[in-house]
Amino acid sequence: MLIKYGQLQYKYGFQEEARCTFDSVLKNHPKRSDIWLVYADKEIKHGNIDKFRLIFEKIFTIDFKIKVLKTIIRKYLETEMKFGTPKTVENAKLLTQKIITDKMNEINEAQEIDENNENNMEMD
Repeated sequence: MLIKYGQLQYKYGFQEEARCTFDSVLKNHPKRSDIWLVYADKEIKHGNIDKFRLIFEKIFTIDFKIKVLKTIIRKYLETEMKFGTPKTVENAKLLTQKIITDKMNEINEAQEIDENNENNMEMD
């Protein structure tokens, strides 16, 4: 219900209030990617590309699963390609490559730990 309220605030020109509404909801539910994406969409719709970028800076600090991260990255890159400059598009590509690399390293480390634990259990 608060999300709808935030959307209505954007619709009727109360952008600062809408940001506060979305920020408070996301403070309590940081892993709700759907809310993050609605928030980002509203900023783009109202021509606030800088606010959009700030939202994505916050999003990329959260540890999402790969499937969700894929959707978020796609949205970020598509929007940068549509509204950004060549420099911001290149920065977005570099940032997302780093995020993907970090996530893959994290997964590989977790798999190695699991394999080591399995090998240790077999020896017992």
